[in-house]
Amino acid sequence: MEITSLNMAKKQNEIFKRQNEPEMQQLLVTQHFTYTNAKRWVAVLFCVLVILPVIINIALFFSLPNIAVGILSFLSFILLALGELIREHISNQKKLAAMLQQKFDIYVFDMDTNCGIDENLIAQQIEKYKNKDRKRKENWYQNYESLDKYKVIFYCQRENIDWTGNISKKFCNFLIIVITFLFISFIVNLIINNSSIIKILSIAITALPLLSYGFSSYKKIKRDNNELLEIDKFAKEINRRIEEINEDDLSNSVNILQTMIYKFRQSKYLIPDWFESKYHKHLQAVEARKAGQRISKSRKRKK
Repeated sequence: MEITSLNMAKKQNEIFKRQNEPEMQQLLVTQHFTYTNAKRWVAVLFCVLVILPVIINIALFFSLPNIAVGILSFLSFILLALGELIREHISNQKKLAAMLQQKFDIYVFDMDTNCGIDENLIAQQIEKYKNKDRKRKENWYQNYESLDKYKVIFYCQRENIDWTGNISKKFCNFLIIVITFLFISFIVNLIINNSSIIKILSIAITALPLLSYGFSSYKKIKRDNNELLEIDKFAKEINRRIEEINEDDLSNSVNILQTMIYKFRQSKYLIPDWFESKYHKHLQAVEARKAGQRISKSRKRKK
């Protein structure tokens, strides 16, 4: 009996150990810098579709020759086209980063699937960032060593869902405030420059990249929220039945949930590192508290 108990404890602690293996740590580092690269391009996109149009809007506030006004207006269309090219590159980087995270998860969770994993792309990306490192790579998931394997997998998945939902809500509110403030500046300029039809049209055209960015961001965040709600709904149903569901059904459920999470990661709206770092300690403390509550609840049931 004692040997069996020791083997069970070892098996239950396997997930916490596997995530800190050197190969997995390298995967997390590569995932981080792949996302960081994508986020840098998001910053470039913000400059192209928001900052530059605002600068042009400020320039149009002054008296400029019609030819200069025309050039600035034409530049706005170029910015729109450039924005689409940047979006495509960001999309590819997000898919690659999501693939790296998926490979990490399916190994750590010991899932029997490689769906959507391109080992060649992953190997190339790891080689690209092989000399990089970061502090926040160990203990990616909380330690649920006293719980059964599939319960641990599910609670780790819940960490991903809750973390993403909490930080996304905060950033969404921040983004709405910024875009609204900048758009108001265009409206003010239109009201002030009411003497020239050409200048009014130019200001309206110049606002197009900002409108494109704002509308695209709003649409993307709304879609993310809807997808996250579906994922959260499915996770809550698992959580409701977790004490009565058998191991095979729970195994199937966490596999389905992992696929849903992977699909969501491939296209989710990226949040800047500086913004996420601001709330990292708080969110980490929240997840640690929830992990403690789950372990405590499980122990009480076993007594």
